[in-house]
Amino acid sequence: PANSQKEVEFEIDLKSLENGRVELSFEDYPVVFDNKFLLSIPEFERVSIAHINYSRDKSYLNKVYGNSALFELDQYTSSNIDFAQLPNYDLVVLENVVELPQWVSTLQGPDVVISPSSGNTDLTSLGSFLNLALSPANQDSRQKMQLMNMEHPFYEGLLGNIPANLAMPNASLILEYRPNVNTLLANELGQPYLSLFQRDKGIYLFSSPLSTSITDLPEHAIFLPLMYRIAQRSMNNIGIVSNRFDERLISFPVENATKAPVTIVNDNIELLPNHYI
Repeated sequence: PANSQKEVEFEIDLKSLENGRVELSFEDYPVVFDNKFLLSIPEFERVSIAHINYSRDKSYLNKVYGNSALFELDQYTSSNIDFAQLPNYDLVVLENVVELPQWVSTLQGPDVVISPSSGNTDLTSLGSFLNLALSPANQDSRQKMQLMNMEHPFYEGLLGNIPANLAMPNASLILEYRPNVNTLLANELGQPYLSLFQRDKGIYLFSSPLSTSITDLPEHAIFLPLMYRIAQRSMNNIGIVSNRFDERLISFPVENATKAPVTIVNDNIELLPNHYI
């Protein structure tokens, strides 16, 4: 019927695409014009990840990033790191960090994920790196967590299939600091559990080890999409698959561009574009 809408799902075989080109055609006789929609799907690339574990404890990240179809995972200990290769990764994960190594501050290229060790992390070196006032958390019991700043681009399209009434994970904190607009997870007291710090790369800080003795997050339904999104955002260029011809295109020149998002500010309006080229 006229002016009606219908949602249709279909699959695209990415392996059969030629140069990522997709053409959708609609048969709507007698209308024989304006019935083609073109998509350009970028060539799929696996996310390259270096996982450095400073503990012999079990790591849930090995399973999360173990899907070889999506990720190229290399695992290191503190004694066998390939420093020459590190800048070539999309994401470097430092797990169970006791003292933040100095080389992290000079690492150029990949995004970085940091989780502290259980109780003996040097907060001075970590706080200096992040330019952040960190202090030991004073918690004897776990607190339930909540999602924060849901309008942040990090969350776009991320949790659509997760029930709204899902019980959230809980955690005890090892460290604490003041929340900010890039706090993604916090406990019921508003203390950050996961935050994103933007410099020339994305830096993600967890406030406890990813161990089930401290938090049930690694076994929770939101853990996989969270870690997948962190990996996805580490890719240098996530292309736009389509453009509408009735949308106005505005170009902004950016000097000394980095991987950090560009914020557009005008009086009381602040915009964070979802895409950049």
